[in-house]
Amino acid sequence: MISRLPHTVLTKFGVAATFIVGAVVGTRVRRHKEVVSHTVEKGNGNTLARDKEEIKKLARQEKHKKIISKIYRNLHAISSATSTTTTTAALTTDQSVLNFYTELGKTECEQYLAVRGHLPGGWEVVMKDWLTTADDWMAAGELWTPPTSLNNFKSSMYSEAVLAGVRALWYRSKESSFIVTPELLQTLCEVVEENSTKVKALVLKTIANISMWEENHNLLHDAGVKSILTGCACSEESLIFLPAWRALHNWNSNGDTSFPGERTIYPEGVYPYIMPGDSREAEVDIVLVHGIRGGAEWTFRQHDSATTKPSLTQHIRSLVLTGDSDTSVVDQHYSWCWPLDWLDPSLHVPTRVLAVSYESGWQGGEGQCSRESCRTIAELSKELHIALRMAGVGQRPIVWIGHSMGGLIIKHMMSECEGELGKQSAAVVFLSVPHHGSPLATIATSGILSVLLCPTNEVCEMRIDNPELTTLHQSFLQLVQEQNVAVLTLNETKPTLHRPTGYDVLFVPSQFGDPGVGEFCEVNATHLDICKPLDRNAEVYQRIFTFLQEVLKKIFS
Repeated sequence: MISRLPHTVLTKFGVAATFIVGAVVGTRVRRHKEVVSHTVEKGNGNTLARDKEEIKKLARQEKHKKIISKIYRNLHAISSATSTTTTTAALTTDQSVLNFYTELGKTECEQYLAVRGHLPGGWEVVMKDWLTTADDWMAAGELWTPPTSLNNFKSSMYSEAVLAGVRALWYRSKESSFIVTPELLQTLCEVVEENSTKVKALVLKTIANISMWEENHNLLHDAGVKSILTGCACSEESLIFLPAWRALHNWNSNGDTSFPGERTIYPEGVYPYIMPGDSREAEVDIVLVHGIRGGAEWTFRQHDSATTKPSLTQHIRSLVLTGDSDTSVVDQHYSWCWPLDWLDPSLHVPTRVLAVSYESGWQGGEGQCSRESCRTIAELSKELHIALRMAGVGQRPIVWIGHSMGGLIIKHMMSECEGELGKQSAAVVFLSVPHHGSPLATIATSGILSVLLCPTNEVCEMRIDNPELTTLHQSFLQLVQEQNVAVLTLNETKPTLHRPTGYDVLFVPSQFGDPGVGEFCEVNATHLDICKPLDRNAEVYQRIFTFLQEVLKKIFS
């Protein structure tokens, strides 16, 4: 093995490392072969039923190998194309994030294939990369820094490899230049058929992004994707049916325009709470914006204590939304999106409910791109502003509903971003929004805690001493006055259990959540539950429903 490696790699401690790592790798490969051999021998001596199970297991492993190989080839091609056309110095913000997840997914797939002997060049390729990195570490002389990790030699599970690989493809599918091939679509279809909800959701998001571009529609049709989307659209899980709905709406876009000459499409980050085939002409847009660690698929769901009820089926949802069933039937089922299931049919005005979704977190950590944790709220707001405009938001009156940091994003899009969103804003509902910062964010970003917790930039911006919050709020108040925007604020009064410390805390105390304009109400809810009413009689829902009734009455009077 040593003789096959370039001589330049084997410097300093490289030779010794080669023997050590070679022994580790050799042992793992030998054990893997012994397991396979033992499995075959064991199958020969067992009953027919056991033989069939072993055959199925081997067939499944072979299928997994082919799936990971195809994903790896796609990521390798993307990585190679990127390295030859773009330099690190010229990378944009988005490209650095895309490249990070591409390399992460490629590495996981590479490890899965290498340990099973399916990677061209086998472990020699992986070892060469490791030795080069280790050599650089030694040459730098900074021995107090962590040495090169041996994680490259771990044996990735299929679930880990396929998750990392599909996640990388999802990130890449956000690019308009993403190359779609029949083999890629076939692979995505195979992954959907057998994988976990999390992986399946990522595949559906990827397909939804691909379906934005009309030139991909024939490829999608030929690959049989539409039948998969139609099946997933009937799921009761919001993680599955929402991206499937988005894909189908993009595919069936009727040519309405948000910009001259362009179709109305739902890009990454905008999820229509609109059932496929719903032909109602909306007169109002209701836009939902979640906070940190939230998502379009789960933030605006019914309270978790109601999960004992059966989930609302798509058939019943369709009957309620079209007026063919009494709205009271929803009370017997659990709702994953109460603004669609409760508000929409009760307001008696055709509405289009949209939810934005974005990646966010409290801490920057391993496995996350550092650039994502450094993104500002203003940068995020501009990205979502563009996405919403592509979805046609701004063509009709807008009602915003924002939870926590989502309220700050709404204020940015209304007052700081140019366009029609501010002019068309008729009303805003704030749910525990830190208009003047959050004491908890201030503590988490101060002193030694800021070093230990590594808070994201989004958390840092919610400090109570951040002057940008004051500037943003002044701009918002001016717009509210000029455009006569109705404002309802509901604020938490019930502490939330902070599990790491065991303390009960208020994320947004009332003095920090009161915008000083419109109607302000304190409600008996925690920060996490204030956007999840228990039922249609809950105080939060009733206040929002009554408020929107008055708003719509003024709009259409």
